[in-house]
Amino acid sequence: MRRFKLIVLLVFCALQSNAQNLIPNPSFEDTTTIQFGTIYFDKWKTPTKGSPDFFSPYNSPSVIDVPSNFVGYQEAKTGVAYSGILIYSLYRNNDSKRFREYLQNKLKKPLVQDSLYCLQLYVSLADSQLFASKNKLGVYFSQNQVGSNDFFYLPVQPQIMVSPDTFITEKERWVAYNFEYQAQGGEEYITIGNFTDSTEVDTLNVGGGSDIIDRATYYYLDDIYLGHCDSVPLDTPNGLGENTLNSRIKVYPNPTKEQLFISYEGKEKLQIQLYNLVGQTVESRQQQTNNQIQLSVGHLPKGIYLLEIIADQKRVSRKIIKQ
Repeated sequence: MRRFKLIVLLVFCALQSNAQNLIPNPSFEDTTTIQFGTIYFDKWKTPTKGSPDFFSPYNSPSVIDVPSNFVGYQEAKTGVAYSGILIYSLYRNNDSKRFREYLQNKLKKPLVQDSLYCLQLYVSLADSQLFASKNKLGVYFSQNQVGSNDFFYLPVQPQIMVSPDTFITEKERWVAYNFEYQAQGGEEYITIGNFTDSTEVDTLNVGGGSDIIDRATYYYLDDIYLGHCDSVPLDTPNGLGENTLNSRIKVYPNPTKEQLFISYEGKEKLQIQLYNLVGQTVESRQQQTNNQIQLSVGHLPKGIYLLEIIADQKRVSRKIIKQ
């Protein structure tokens, strides 16, 4: 009898946990197979011909892999996968300057009129992108699906604007954005993207790649929550050991042109690996630290690299920009 009660309690808790977030597949971990065996995120749809990207180690092409992919380098906020959408581009012809990508999902249940909901999402600007934007990444709730049969922007008015006053420029970390939304009642769909024409887009040049396709604004998205405000997930470190090691290591200067210095407050031997964006090792060494280690990187091509440091069976990673 006690075992039966325990099972019922565990099932009830699991149901309660799942019911807290009204967004199906909020972290893009659930997958489905589409044409030619490509893995794609489940539940999320694209309401226009512009298709968002699914970044996951389950996909074999390195261009849509994690953490390195065709627009930069980023670990998943949680789990192993995340999504990305293009909200602005300069590199296409005049008509296609309005090219947009959107994410759309059907909520687990309709929103209740006059009820207050909290929305949380994590955003990071892709490394290669030259432009950051503000007041253009929007969230639109609707009773019915919205969409179009072209690549252009959806002319609807989003109820929530992510970062209306500040450019979203962060490329290293995931940044959490939190909002409150009072429901009109009956909203069943959430759509995320840029709902304005390019003539209204405010951008900031933050530096990035040199390719023509990098003249754009592309954001990674992960861990999207919609539900009761007393259940908003807290941001916690992924691992205490890794977090402690991370605080004891300093890497500078970054960006760098010739030399990269690693300082470590410890006596353990460090295992150091430097990778390029296609996963090739360009530098490898094991060294007993004497407070500072120097790496020569002047011979490396300009671009983004991953520095991986292992000490005492703990691992940290840093994104390095070679100028």
